[in-house]
Amino acid sequence: MPSANIVWGSFLEENGFEYHSLLRKCLDCYSVADFCADHPSGKFVVGTDTHAIAVVDSNVWDIFDSQDMYPTYYFEKHE
Repeated sequence: MPSANIVWGSFLEENGFEYHSLLRKCLDCYSVADFCADHPSGKFVVGTDTHAIAVVDSNVWDIFDSQDMYPTYYFEKHE
């Protein structure tokens, strides 16, 4: 499926993004809002178990308020 993580993850990596795991963080106490506070600048795609969220310069770009979700990984854009 084109929406599978392996498909869009490969697309991101082919376009200058680097994968990072957040599994060492507390999985139910480190939120997207915490991620934004820890990453005040840059372009990221933050993944939860079921959702992907765009974060640009600590601003969340999503169709709903996802700042309370718990990320497990992210892709970081390297210029």
